[in-house]
Amino acid sequence: MRLVTGGDGFIGSNISADFKIGRNECDLTDYNSVIQTLKKYSPKTVIHTAAKHGSAVEMIKNHTQYIENNILVDMNIIKACKEVGVENLLMFSTITSFDPNHPSPFTEESIYGKVNEKIFGYAYSKKICVDLCKAYQLDYGLNYKSIYLGNTYGPHGKFHQDGTVIHNLIYRFHKAIKENTDVHLYGNGKVFRNYLYVEDLDEIIDLILYNRKVKDPIIVSPSKKISIIDIVEVIKNCLNFKNKVVFDLNTVIGDQVKVVDNTKLINVIGDYQFTSLEQGLEKTIHWYNRNYFN
Repeated sequence: MRLVTGGDGFIGSNISADFKIGRNECDLTDYNSVIQTLKKYSPKTVIHTAAKHGSAVEMIKNHTQYIENNILVDMNIIKACKEVGVENLLMFSTITSFDPNHPSPFTEESIYGKVNEKIFGYAYSKKICVDLCKAYQLDYGLNYKSIYLGNTYGPHGKFHQDGTVIHNLIYRFHKAIKENTDVHLYGNGKVFRNYLYVEDLDEIIDLILYNRKVKDPIIVSPSKKISIIDIVEVIKNCLNFKNKVVFDLNTVIGDQVKVVDNTKLINVIGDYQFTSLEQGLEKTIHWYNRNYFN
């Protein structure tokens, strides 16, 4: 039996499981609530996706809330899993917890160094969950591990002004079509990142979680570099967008290139065929249209 926490969130909604629990069913900040929920379902495997997370604008404040909530929840989950005999546990960290001054491409070793102080509370809490899993491996020999996620997109995302990059862009283009306006974007469109279609994550989890040779966290991401311009062109084609896209060349947002080295991932999962940007965006836009406009 497999249980997913954060089952009503973006990642949790896309992960296959026998049971999914959301915030209305279990208060993950309450240890007794966590214990009772795990005893109720008796899972052999727990995939812990729940976390306090927000947009970049939201995470630059209230650092204390982010760090207290996430560390408390992660501690409750890992302790309760051990107490009730959960055999496999996967926790989610993020490349956001990496040293922001580390040169691109990021590797798993980029976790060592400074934490981005702009989003300190969230970034540091996600750094700690990695060490929690390692401690339980060392002390109890348990198959408890973590992975690093980067930019992930797909169905059930937050399609609004403060959403993550791809969800935000889809929202902007739909709004522009509805209002018959141009789309205005910051920067020159030549910001490169990696983007993972969330259904790929669901498949890759199995290849990592049940492989007991994998103990240390792995970056889960394609290695292909994708620019904002690349994303914009695909969205324009998918939506048959006819108006203009205007880039504000006087405003630079973030580093021009921040990508990852996924060598360790490929060594584990082999020649995996990641969903292409075109396929992933087409599926995501189809889901968005069906769920927001029907």
